[in-house]
Amino acid sequence: VLAKSVDVPQGIPVQRLMTAIDGVPKRGKFTVYYGGRFSTSKRVNDLADVVDAFYRFGRDVEFVVTTCSLDGMKRSRFEERFPQVELHIGLPQEEAWKVMAGCHASICFSSHELFGMAFWEQMAAGLAVVMKAESWNEYLLPPNYPLVCRNALEAGAMLRDVYDGWAAYESEDRGAWRPEHGRWVREQYDSAK
Repeated sequence: VLAKSVDVPQGIPVQRLMTAIDGVPKRGKFTVYYGGRFSTSKRVNDLADVVDAFYRFGRDVEFVVTTCSLDGMKRSRFEERFPQVELHIGLPQEEAWKVMAGCHASICFSSHELFGMAFWEQMAAGLAVVMKAESWNEYLLPPNYPLVCRNALEAGAMLRDVYDGWAAYESEDRGAWRPEHGRWVREQYDSAK
């Protein structure tokens, strides 16, 4: 099998992403973003625990979700559980990127990924992405990446710290959180290279 296997390089379309989000301002209120499917591997229920923990820290935040599709039952359960979340369903890719780029942070609690492109797009765009430590992402993150957590409470605390320090990033590099991580992702995962 190995002798007949072919590596298929994965990556993100860095130039297309950066062109699409050029000039998109950050929202006035600190906003946490989730973009992706609502599959079991994404652990949406665990993400709900992170949201709850962050609210318990008493920070004034907004939450935004973009997803390609969401059936009626899942949608109604989600909207009932999270009436405060701004939900976008079925946006074209460039529009979803613009929504994402206006946010400040995001959360990744996926149990597994083939190649989690949305999270690399978020890092490349300058979001602070809180990642749950998993075997699939251990060697894919930028070196010494500081936002790796073990559970929802720790993730909420990391979001609180990013929230509390955000003013320092607003004037630097398009409002990117720790720009060196975004640069690393853009260099390592550019599908055009």
